[in-house]
Amino acid sequence: MFLPFAISIEDLRDKIASRLPPDSAIPSISWLMLQFWPSNPYSKCAAQYSGRYKVKFAVQQRIFRAQHEDSAYCAAQFKYLKTLACQFKDYSHMICVDDKAIVPIGEPDKPVSTGVRTHNSSLVPLQGPTLSALDHDFHIAGLIPSVMQLVDIPDDPNDSFYNSKIVVTVKDKIFQPSNAFRHSVETVHHLREMASDDGVNMNKPILFLFSDGGPDHRTNFNTVKLAAVALFISLDLDMYVHARTAPSQSYVNPAERAMSILNLALQNVALAREKLNNPHLERVIRSQSSIKNVRSAAQKYPGLQDEYCDAMSPVIQLLNERFSRLKYKGESVITMYPVSEDEIQDMIKSSLQIVMGDEVKEMDLSTLKIKDSSKLKDFFDKHCQERHYTFQVWYFLFPFFSCPLSYE
Repeated sequence: MFLPFAISIEDLRDKIASRLPPDSAIPSISWLMLQFWPSNPYSKCAAQYSGRYKVKFAVQQRIFRAQHEDSAYCAAQFKYLKTLACQFKDYSHMICVDDKAIVPIGEPDKPVSTGVRTHNSSLVPLQGPTLSALDHDFHIAGLIPSVMQLVDIPDDPNDSFYNSKIVVTVKDKIFQPSNAFRHSVETVHHLREMASDDGVNMNKPILFLFSDGGPDHRTNFNTVKLAAVALFISLDLDMYVHARTAPSQSYVNPAERAMSILNLALQNVALAREKLNNPHLERVIRSQSSIKNVRSAAQKYPGLQDEYCDAMSPVIQLLNERFSRLKYKGESVITMYPVSEDEIQDMIKSSLQIVMGDEVKEMDLSTLKIKDSSKLKDFFDKHCQERHYTFQVWYFLFPFFSCPLSYE
């Protein structure tokens, strides 16, 4: 067990005294404390410590990392991915993606702290609002900052892959949850803004994507594979490679480096949503106790979802404004707004229609299995390579790479 053997100095003295004869002389707490090893041996007060007991005061450090049996395999895989990106640097882009922890949002006039550990004080006026928040963190509302890192690919795979541009998309966790299709469409939207000459196709034919192994990026999930094919077609790519980390190894993802920068905008911040314009719908929202209940209420009460999104909009704008003031590697953080559900459905289905034809219109993509469509299965057999930690889509046929893909 990772815990201190005594709760306090007094507790330590009582534990030792319980093992001694009743008439034993018990030292004072201050004397006992001075027999420890000083926390900082270079301070002036360190001379007062005797160091007789080899113990000292310390705080918990959150540096313990879970290991996985595939860690070495995935580390080598990431190394090969970087090597390939450097080899085809002039013909490829590389992005790293990840979601930041949910930012809690309180009810109207009841701000909840973001929960980011503060490392320094913040500037506040002498006369004005104070840095305060509710003394509890119960909330339903929340925002998800999704991070995309457009890497400046170096010449050598051993050089840094942290030089990049950071794009942050802040989304509502209830009605704009992260999933494979949303990530795919938003990635297409971002790359058309940043890496396209005509606003449609990417200006380089190869895209490398690296992520963690969450359910919205797990390469062996059908939804992730379908989203990858839709992204491949939408950007008119010749090769798309998606690799992920081993379980519990998300710290390997270069996109994690940006999270500490984003924390600067969330330190000492407490947020609350606006009230819904309709008092009845506001009462309905406040009576819900879970995300599932809020979504069910939105189906029952027309207009609730739109009103709720309008109430969250000022908070999203505030976070976007704070994130845009940050800099990463000398570059300003870029903020973008999430895409709508209609945009997601239109782009995914129009892209997959090229492969599946009109049958895609009748299918529920969230539950679609590749074997359910003969055309889709044929496409995957000829143009995709599936592994446990990678998924690839190629313009040419496997395994000979001799015949171009025909969209007819």
